[in-house]
Amino acid sequence: MKKKALGIISAIVIPVITALIIQLLLEIDVIGYILKTIRSILAVVSKSVSIPVWIILFIILAIVIVWYLRLSHNQVVLEKPWKSWMQNTKEAKRKYPPIDTMLQSKEIPDNVRLDLLGFQNDGEIIAYKKGLCHQGYEPGTFTISEISPGAEFIKPETTFDFWVTNVLSEELELIETRFPSLLKGKATNDVKAIVKKILDLRTSVGKTLRHEIWFQEYSDIFRRIVLFVVQKNPDYELELYPNLTVKRKALTLDVLRWIDENKKPSLHDWLSVSIAAGLMGVNEKSIHAATSDIKRAYTIPLDSESDNASQAVQRIAKALWKTSQTSSRIDATNVFFHSLKSSAGRRFKILSFPDDYIETIFLLNFYDKLLEEYPHVEIDCVPRSIRCGNDATYGDVKELSINFHCLKNSARFRIHDKGPKLGTVNLLKLHYSVMNLLENSDIVDARGARNYEMMQGINKDAYFGFMVCRDFSESVTGLFAEDIPLVFIHQPAKEKSFRGFRNRHKRIDKGQMICEITALDNKDKWEGGCLSQINQWSSERRNRFEVTQSFYSKNAPGFHGKYGDYLETEVLEYLDNMQGRILVVGCGSGKEVNYLASRGCDVYGIDLSDEAIHLAKNLYPDLWDRFFVEDMYNLHIFKEGQFDGIVANAVFVHLLDREDLSVAVEKMKQRLAPGGLGYIRVIDKDEKVEEYDGILFGSTRWFVYYEMDELEAICQNLSLTIIRKDRIQHARYSNVAWLSVLFQQSGNAPNPALI
Repeated sequence: MKKKALGIISAIVIPVITALIIQLLLEIDVIGYILKTIRSILAVVSKSVSIPVWIILFIILAIVIVWYLRLSHNQVVLEKPWKSWMQNTKEAKRKYPPIDTMLQSKEIPDNVRLDLLGFQNDGEIIAYKKGLCHQGYEPGTFTISEISPGAEFIKPETTFDFWVTNVLSEELELIETRFPSLLKGKATNDVKAIVKKILDLRTSVGKTLRHEIWFQEYSDIFRRIVLFVVQKNPDYELELYPNLTVKRKALTLDVLRWIDENKKPSLHDWLSVSIAAGLMGVNEKSIHAATSDIKRAYTIPLDSESDNASQAVQRIAKALWKTSQTSSRIDATNVFFHSLKSSAGRRFKILSFPDDYIETIFLLNFYDKLLEEYPHVEIDCVPRSIRCGNDATYGDVKELSINFHCLKNSARFRIHDKGPKLGTVNLLKLHYSVMNLLENSDIVDARGARNYEMMQGINKDAYFGFMVCRDFSESVTGLFAEDIPLVFIHQPAKEKSFRGFRNRHKRIDKGQMICEITALDNKDKWEGGCLSQINQWSSERRNRFEVTQSFYSKNAPGFHGKYGDYLETEVLEYLDNMQGRILVVGCGSGKEVNYLASRGCDVYGIDLSDEAIHLAKNLYPDLWDRFFVEDMYNLHIFKEGQFDGIVANAVFVHLLDREDLSVAVEKMKQRLAPGGLGYIRVIDKDEKVEEYDGILFGSTRWFVYYEMDELEAICQNLSLTIIRKDRIQHARYSNVAWLSVLFQQSGNAPNPALI
């Protein structure tokens, strides 16, 4: 009733007051007064500098236009002042219930839960709806609720209460030392007690808060809860590690310049240097800043008692360069640059999640040179929105980018201010605008081991770059800090490159606890298959690969337009023998996968051409999660005995060497279950065994040719039983024939299609 009365009064009073103000302004001619004042000021200026008024007006207008255009086209996404003010006002108006009330009710309201956990949306459901990750996505290796003496995968074994007490003691000691006024006379023991109680509050999803905190993000969330208790603002920013951020900017830029002048790095080298920089100053971090044990002995110290400024720069630069050239690595740089080259002619968007401040300086340097060399590439950079430990923030990246010519002047580099509020990327907590960027990107470049651990299964082609210097990163990669290993992993959409962290106590190596399956176990796959070896090939072998891959990437739409989903009669007859789980090697635009799926098979397709896979996913949206970018040389990445059938229709015609066929068929055999079927189809060409051919689309491909005797000999040597074989004359070329062979793996489980 009161609200209704207030609404009626407002509807009468506000228009009356507005009308009176307008009438008053009209009577005193405010606009005329303002114009008269401006005219007077311009006249004084004109007289003092002896320049006509119209020229002064022209100069002012030109300055405004130039400023606006620069603001609009500059790479830095500057915040509009009113937007920033509105955001700050909104933050200031956030209302939380009294802490005592929450503790008494033993429940935590949703708005408090979302803020403390660092959500920048209305809840995790949005990430699933947008298809950024699947329902089983786990943003981390385990939650802190699992910490107990019974958890064998955690070392050292400890109780949850003891562990929390130690973490909070270190955090509060750090705050009390550097920001003594922040606690406002509150006893640290009282703060610890309140934080522990908040961790045990029930949420709307029926769990306690501790059950929703993943280990990789606990240090940032604990700090947010402390700031909520003492400041009523979990977003309150603290510069707790200045020695690893702005205080080391000048030193880091000097190191970068020394490497540039003395080593003349290639773009590949700069990529490795940007990752190796992750070891700089890590020895100064606390264990809780990194969430797990740091192997400090293998990091690059920034300080030394014997150094002067010049010596420090040289010492650090030489150590960094040496680290970047280490032979201990999982390295997908070749496939990364290959994806850039093969995308020439269209916009190619990289979404970047940088990590530490110092490391980010080298990352920006790499991006600067990348944009200069690849004019079709665009980069959206999403740093942390607020200070989290020593991570680079939006403000840091904006300020640092002016040190790099291309970043400073190019509209193809954009910095976004809605990055994570935590020191790592949790896909469920991203801001809506960042989710949109992720949807529209071609690849993701995420730096830091914690990002790698938390972004497993992301539904986007992703690259993860970091140095192994913690016991957790040792566990998930299978590499060891003492070897100074560099990691740049290529992970196709929805894939996971390590598994079984909770079972890591089952494997022991060098005294360390290792996951059931580490990235090192499938090193070839995460390096990009044969692409990772391309620099080691002969120039002849490399050229064969490059021209063929380029053909199928460039002509994927045209190839499908010419042949569509047409499958020859003899091919259909062979495919009809397949049942169960099937792998199609060299699936192209997906016609075999679609046909087998229509017959009820559990089918997957791989192809080296990312353009072909992109086309297949769009042509067959119901099968979009069944297509993967992978090369035919990399079949060993699949588990042995995993498939009931493997199809290689007209794919082995592009083997880089004729002698590779026996190895390829052997890999097929190893992946087949007992009784499983393999189907290969190659070309027999009169008086030819291999050649470059450019008859289709005027583009060149590499071909190898075989005779039926060779196929039979390979099957016999591998103890494979040939079920059927055919030589079918090509419909258009009299000197060309198709050779088809259906073979069966030995074993006690015959394929049901043959019974």
